[in-house]
Amino acid sequence: DFPDIVDLELFKKIRIQESGSLKYLSFKIAIELIKPEMRKSLESNNEIIRNTVESEAKKMSWLVLRSPEGKINFKYHLIQKINEVLPSKMIQNIYFTGFMLE
Repeated sequence: DFPDIVDLELFKKIRIQESGSLKYLSFKIAIELIKPEMRKSLESNNEIIRNTVESEAKKMSWLVLRSPEGKINFKYHLIQKINEVLPSKMIQNIYFTGFMLE
């Protein structure tokens, strides 16, 4: 356990933009905080974070997410969007700990 890493619950079967036979994305992320002291604030904003992540995932397509570059761009986009909805900038990095296109 790392005090500056927060694991989020699985994002399951999010419908993505159709661009092939794969229409759903399931993934798990761990969020790295700028400071460990921000953990409680991040946890209190869990619903806002989950809504933001799900909303952004729905905008993605299989064609983008199938490549390593697409996943990296998605990751940095999530960092930016989550930091925008939080009271202050808290997110340093995001790690995909599970990723499946269905």
